[in-house]
Parts: sequence; C-alpha cells; structure tokens
Amino acid sequence: MKDMKYKDDLIEKIGGQSQYEFVVIEYCENIQKDHRLEYFFGHLDLQELIQLQKQFLDAVFLDVTEKEATTLKNQLMIKYYGLWHMGMNERYFEVLEGHFSETLRDCWVEESLLQQCQKRFEELRPLFEQSGQIALDGCKQNLGKHVGHNTIATA
Repeated sequence: MKDMKYKDDLIEKIGGQSQYEFVVIEYCENIQKDHRLEYFFGHLDLQELIQLQKQFLDAVFLDVTEKEATTLKNQLMIKYYGLWHMGMNERYFEVLEGHFSETLRDCWVEESLLQQCQKRFEELRPLFEQSGQIALDGCKQNLGKHVGHNTIATA
C-alpha cells in the first residue's frame, strides 16, 4: 500500500491525485451540510471527516492485494462500528452514495467515469448491510440484558 496505486487508473481518469483529493474534500463538505448525517458526523471537524471518508473511499479505489483489501475493510469496520451502533445503515449509505455522485458531477466527471466510480462505491454497501445489522443485534441483546430478557421482540 506504499505506492497508493489506484485500480484501473480511475483516479487518473478523473483528473489525477489532486482532483481525487479535491473530490474527497467537496464530498465531505456536502456531508457536513446534510442534516440527515449530522448525528453521525457532526462531532468531526472537516479534517477528521476527510481522513475518515478518504479511508472509506480508498477501501475500494486503491489497487491492493486481496489481503490488503481485507485489512482496509476491517479497519474501516472498526472505525464505522460506532456509527453503525448509532444507527447508521444502508439507508445512510445511500445518502453518502448520493453525495459522492453529486460531488463527481459538480467536478465535471464524465458520465461513464461517474458510473465506474459509483460501481466502486457500491462495493461498500455490504459492510453497511451486514455490520449495521450486527450492531443492531448487539444493541438489542444489550438492551434485553438491561430489562432482564435475553432477546427483545421487534414490532
């Protein structure tokens, strides 16, 4: 992971490393402006949010070995665990995905490249579906213990 080479030269196609970093900054500014995401990210300043979201995006854009990709996704799961515990799930993934697409459009990325980037972004959806459910199950189990039950019935 030393070289920070990106898959399929997609980052080069959208304008190179500097443009990618600009996209990440714009993406994060859009996240900060969205009241739906304030609960999850409002405690982060812009630099912290950029660092978090860059790791999020690098998990699918970096050209790494399968082992390195697994390590990146595991690190991401650790960082996002608290967010999933707070209720972040695939619905919020779609909000993030919308901001990412909007940012690419605002940066004049061609539609065909935008679609390739969206496809990459979509690779992270299972983390939100699976980990979000795991966090929810953990909350239910913990809540059940606090009220003297092992499980909680859901309506």
